[in-house]
Amino acid sequence: MDKIKGLKMAPNGKPIPGQFGSLKEKKDVLFMRRGEKFPGDLYLAEHHIIFSMSVPGDSASKPRTRQVWVSYPMIAHCTYRPMPSITRQQSSIRLRCRDFTFVAFQFEDESEGRDAYETIKALTCLPPDLTRLHAFSYRPPPEEAKVQGWEIYDARKEFRRMGIGPKEAEKGWRLSEINHDYVVGDTTPWSLVGLY
Repeated sequence: MDKIKGLKMAPNGKPIPGQFGSLKEKKDVLFMRRGEKFPGDLYLAEHHIIFSMSVPGDSASKPRTRQVWVSYPMIAHCTYRPMPSITRQQSSIRLRCRDFTFVAFQFEDESEGRDAYETIKALTCLPPDLTRLHAFSYRPPPEEAKVQGWEIYDARKEFRRMGIGPKEAEKGWRLSEINHDYVVGDTTPWSLVGLY
């Protein structure tokens, strides 16, 4: 698990709980994408699939560790193909993502493949309690927590930069703060721009 960038390890060699949620590790998995195959390790975290592989560097350098991260909400379709005894092909999981990325994972052990599939299926489907989603459990690192992201973006200033303001009616646009208390729509921004 030391191959996952940013994963902090406890003195006993285990990952610190809660950073990526609970982790399942699958060793010796074959990752396939765009006609290329890479051996490596598959990690099933609470909110992401992480595949870690070694990629050969140039002639003078050591192999580099590369990672592919797939968040569960990006998965549009997941298929498990068990190992048929006649064809002697390895069992595989095929993922079709919402951004038209297609990836597959092959497992030497069929029970490992089935366990990975069941885990992906359980984590991909929306939970009955939406607070289990990543947005509700994310805890920013200290460097990121110091920067108040909501204070960086000022909607009024951004609209003024684009030439839209409350007193700019001659340009055909107006800035409305009708939703300043989020009564009109709780998912609609507090400042709206509309045609005059």
